[in-house]
Amino acid sequence: MNTKWTPVTATDPKPDDSLIDLIFTPQEYDLVMLTKLDVMAMKIANRQFTEGLVVTHLQPSDLTEQERAAFGIGEV
Repeated sequence: MNTKWTPVTATDPKPDDSLIDLIFTPQEYDLVMLTKLDVMAMKIANRQFTEGLVVTHLQPSDLTEQERAAFGIGEV
């Protein structure tokens, strides 16, 4: 029988430097809230709605001049 007993002390976990700091600008926060409201409205209107991401393939010509500039796409 082991008669030597050593207590175990829990230590505070070290912060993970790889975590992304998710601090939103006021504009980003507004967009997040509007998205949440859209999801809630769709769930109320259609009980079979499943939230998720819809991906649509776009050509550069489908974007406005400002959108192309934001994505770094040259003249089309």
